[in-house]
Formats: sequence, C-alpha cells, structure tokens
Amino acid sequence: MKLSTSNCESAKAHRLPENLLKTGPYESLDSEFIWRSSIAAVSPDHIRPISGINLKFSEHHKVATAGSCFAQHVSKQLLQTGFNYFVAERGSPFRTEEYNIESGYGVFSARYGNIYTARQFLQLVQRSLGLAHFADQIYGGPYGLVDGFRPGIFAKQGFSTAEALLTDRYRHLERVKVLLEQADIFVFTFGLTESWISVPDGSVLPLCPGHSFGEYDSQKHVFKNMTTAEVVDDFTAAVDLIRRINPDVRFVLTVSPVPLVATMSGNHILHANTYSKSVLRVACEELASNLELVSYFPSYEIITGTYNTHLYYDDSRRCVTQQGINHVMRVFFETYTDKSYDEDGRNNGRNRPSGEIEVVCDEDQLFEALAMK
Repeated sequence: MKLSTSNCESAKAHRLPENLLKTGPYESLDSEFIWRSSIAAVSPDHIRPISGINLKFSEHHKVATAGSCFAQHVSKQLLQTGFNYFVAERGSPFRTEEYNIESGYGVFSARYGNIYTARQFLQLVQRSLGLAHFADQIYGGPYGLVDGFRPGIFAKQGFSTAEALLTDRYRHLERVKVLLEQADIFVFTFGLTESWISVPDGSVLPLCPGHSFGEYDSQKHVFKNMTTAEVVDDFTAAVDLIRRINPDVRFVLTVSPVPLVATMSGNHILHANTYSKSVLRVACEELASNLELVSYFPSYEIITGTYNTHLYYDDSRRCVTQQGINHVMRVFFETYTDKSYDEDGRNNGRNRPSGEIEVVCDEDQLFEALAMK
C-alpha cells in the first residue's frame, strides 16, 4: 500500500499558480500573522508572539504579582532589573532575609502563597474586603498548625496555636487590601482549573488536605474542574471588586506552561493537562477582549510552542529551563517596558534582595508524595 504524502508535502506539490494567490485578504497580512515568516524563518529564541499591546510601565509603577508558581519568575526579574516590585506584606526586620523568604514573605506581593485558580483569587479579594467569610480551615501539619488557605507559606515550621494563625491571617488580609488599593499593574498567572472545594461553605483550597497537612475527608473536600465560563466569571468579578477601590489598576494575564502534577478528572494526565491549559488560555483571551485595561502576555505560547519544547523543558517534561525563562522575560521586558532584560543578572536593581528568591510551588508537595509512582 502506498502511503499518502503529508499535508505539507501535498501543499508544496499542488501549489497554485502565483497569479491566483493575489486576490484574497491574506495577501495584505504583515509577516507576524504568517507562520512561515514569523515562526519558521525566525531563530527560535527570537520568536516574539505578541501584537497590539499598548500597555507600558516604568520604574515608578507599583507592579504586583499573584498566581501560580510561574508568576514568581516575573517578580524575581522585576527585583533584579530595578523595577518597583510592590510588596505590601513584608517580613520582620529582626529576622534574616532567608527566614522571611522561607516563611513566604516577598515570594509574591503579599503572603498568600500560590493562587492557582480564578475562584481562589476571587475569594481572597472578597475576604480581604470583608465581603465573604469562610470556615477557619486550620489543619495539623508536620511542624505545627497549617493555614488551609496558605499551606505553603512556611517551609520549615507552622503556627503554634490557632489564635496565632488567625491573628496572622487577619493581618495578612489587611495587607492584601492595601495591595489591591495601591497596585498600578497586577500580573496574574493562571495555573489550574482543577480545584478542591470545602463543603459546605464553598471555599477553595490551593491543595487538597491529606498529603502534607491535615486529613482528606471525601465528605468535606470535593473535587471540581472549572469551565471556561466559570474562570471568566470568577476573574471578572474579582476585577470588578478591585476597581471599586482602585479604578486605574491594569492587569497583565498569563497562563503557566508548567503541566499538572496529577489529575483527579478521570482522564489521562495529558488529556487533563490539555483541557486545563486550553480553558485557561481561552478564558484569558475572553478577559483581555472584554475588560478594559486587561492585557494577555503569551508566556505559555513561548514555552510550549512546537518550535522549541525540547529546549524549554528539563528531563521531567514539567520544569521550565532557564533558557525558556530567559526567552519569556526578554519578550516581557521588550513588550511592557523601555528597559532591556539582562539574562546574566548583572543589573542589580535598587529593590533586589541580597539573597536569591527561590521559586516556591505548593504543588511540589504533591509532586514529592507521588515521586515513586
């Protein structure tokens, strides 16, 4: 049996006469809208898949970050390049910088840890503004008590008492409110659609209890996989609330290219990951189209594009390499600022800490628990 040629080979073999290719609307397209000229003909590390962005920020703008662990790369580079990375909740000046970082300070703009879903973000905004109240979500952990809303804020310790945990949480929510009131630019990275919801109040947790803290109870912890409409509605509601107290804040949305560690959807992990990232990507497109002063930045496309995935993921096929991060950040700085990105880190900005901020992912706790499977 003779195998048919590929579509690409077939297209070359049956190319239409040149005079028939000059009458349609595609002939007026700029090179950035054509695969051959903007992808195939460009060096992979110089591909810049972004158009029509009119948002710029300077060193004077307060730039805040939240979302999945991939968002931490943005905050690290803002610090290193001298931009005004806005941290509304700082650690104790009487503690070492390493201690404060291990305790979750400065990892994001406030000490909320990873925010993987739009609903988790919406509920954080509601709680900080006093518009929603949920159960305490206090769990036991290996080093003390754990805040179920922020299970990753302590690397090597926990809270000694429930009173200490709640006092710290109230102080945290006050600082989140300050953050929402004062931020000029809010960079948010969507990470997941898969969520764990606490019954009966509907509060969303970043991690399911039972692996590194607390105990799993199928009657109390329910799995939910968010739809595109739910992601759009939740984030739109969060933006509306924030703009009531900060009308001029602008948002830059990204999607994390880091795949799921595991899935409870019942589908193969590759199937589940494709669904999750597709939903988030479509949701970002709708949000950027529907909401004024909301921009989408294609970090997901830069890392996962077919042109370079073998260089931009390590052997785990999950973790993004430094080469990939450099590409993302170079395009980010070219797009939104007038300052170039320094891949070697020689630009020591005024806000750069003396120590290195490690990227912290709550999901890593699950990754370690499943490492032998």
